[in-house]
Amino acid sequence: MIEIEWRRSEQPMQPGGLLARKEYRVDCLRALLQLETERQATLMGVAAASCIVILGSETDLPWIPGVIYLGRAPSSPHLWWPTYLQPMTPPDLLQQAVRRHAGSGDFAIDPEHKTLIPLREALPLDPHTIQDVLKRHAT
Repeated sequence: MIEIEWRRSEQPMQPGGLLARKEYRVDCLRALLQLETERQATLMGVAAASCIVILGSETDLPWIPGVIYLGRAPSSPHLWWPTYLQPMTPPDLLQQAVRRHAGSGDFAIDPEHKTLIPLREALPLDPHTIQDVLKRHAT
């Protein structure tokens, strides 16, 4: 297990994704369904046991109160974490450690829940997929 210490970033990163924890998962899915199909198709998503992660450009991501917007540092392009935080470990070394521990691909980090979410199975979004995930999580 990798212990990571975080501090508030002096300059937030540009959002390129969002993380909706369990309590905001349904709100996130409903917001995604409200988007135009063309905008949905620009986004990629993965549903984990504890959250949903959506990746896409800042202009295509929906604004959803309560979710955590993710960014990535230029020196660690395979790691996504909250835009308002910065790891105490240099990002490039953190990325090397995560990839050594968890393998290749991109990962989202939820520092509060100390969770590492693999993103290699992220799929393009479409209304059918969003509805299927919503049905599984709405109960």
